[in-house]
Amino acid sequence: MNAEKQFKGRKAVLSAVLCISVFLIAMTCQTAQSEDWPGFMGPNGDGSVSKAGLARTWSSSGPKVLWKVDTGPGFGGPAIADGKVYLLDRIKGKSDVLRAFDLKTGKEEWSSSYDAPGRVSHPGSRSTPFVSDGHVYTVGTFGQLYCFSIKTHKPVWNKDLIADFGAKRGGWGFGQSPLVVDDLVVVSIQSGKNGLAAFNKLTGKVAWKSWPIGGSDCYTSPMLTTIAGVRQIVMFHKGVVAGVDPKNGKLLWEYAGYKGKRPIPNPVVMADGRIFLTSGYGYGCAMIKVTKSGDSFRVKQIFNDGRSGSKVPPAIQYDGHIYSNTETGDSLQCLSADGEVKWKTGRKLDLSLGSLLIADDLLFVLGGKSGILHLVEASPKGFNELAQAKLLGGREIWAPMALSNGLLVIRDQSQMKCVDVAKK
Repeated sequence: MNAEKQFKGRKAVLSAVLCISVFLIAMTCQTAQSEDWPGFMGPNGDGSVSKAGLARTWSSSGPKVLWKVDTGPGFGGPAIADGKVYLLDRIKGKSDVLRAFDLKTGKEEWSSSYDAPGRVSHPGSRSTPFVSDGHVYTVGTFGQLYCFSIKTHKPVWNKDLIADFGAKRGGWGFGQSPLVVDDLVVVSIQSGKNGLAAFNKLTGKVAWKSWPIGGSDCYTSPMLTTIAGVRQIVMFHKGVVAGVDPKNGKLLWEYAGYKGKRPIPNPVVMADGRIFLTSGYGYGCAMIKVTKSGDSFRVKQIFNDGRSGSKVPPAIQYDGHIYSNTETGDSLQCLSADGEVKWKTGRKLDLSLGSLLIADDLLFVLGGKSGILHLVEASPKGFNELAQAKLLGGREIWAPMALSNGLLVIRDQSQMKCVDVAKK
């Protein structure tokens, strides 16, 4: 009898240990997944991550540089997944090259290229890759959409957005980054006949094409979000921002009251359905609110004026406030959801079109002309710089940043660096 009780007791303990082990493994997998930066604007598509465990200050010499590699010129940002960094590079006038590096060492592990002859104003790559289920998706400067296999390092399928779909190339080429939604990869094919196109991510077969959305320049990227409880893709083209059903490409709503000439920054979608729009060339910013009544969506304009225009970097939001690197006076600004300017730096902080990233309550700001990385408290109470370090050089340092496991990857026109910003 005692032996039987002991056996049952051991069995209960083993069952408990097994359950705990399974739970810990599941949590580890979830944590590893959340630490990736798989595509443009990160895991949430909004330039932010939480619970990153980062240092709130640096030594006088700045954060430790773990590695640096040479690159061609360009504005395409890195993507990070499963301990690897992926960058779409470009050989000037000749070809696009997808390069894969080890995140911790910077060792280049493989690359794959394709012919893409031609030149554009401000030469170089533009697109941030998207990594999903063993594949990497890219959009080249001249509109080539590629799916690469991480296992074989070779292309699986590709499309020419101009030749196959009539997409219009602007003077700066294709500046968009692809978006993976479930089993689809979505890109802009603005042609006057269509707006977005979705392809089966494994075969490249066309799943759907949407109606046109605004003008023809393909500088902004599709983004996945949820508004009024409905999962949707938001797309911002010249003159129009719209929501699209990711299952079939059906247009859910649109707003045509903002006349930005050449929108490059993605919209900022807030929790209550507010959407912040911004672009350069004096068009300033606007805020709309999208709501749902029955089966229909409604769009209300909250403000639309010439303030806080951002020419290149997307604005980002944290805790109900918007942080924007504007073209006016090289000014970093914090705005409320109603458009009230909480603070601005003015010309005392030269950021010149550099990118932004928020991790926890820390705002990383990269000076687009100075190459200085600024660490700023993300708070509406006032501008509070916690640390800064000069890490890059040259001109037009406009590429988006990427963060994974406390490692920040940044680039300029000739190099890519990885710096350790984790809490010690």
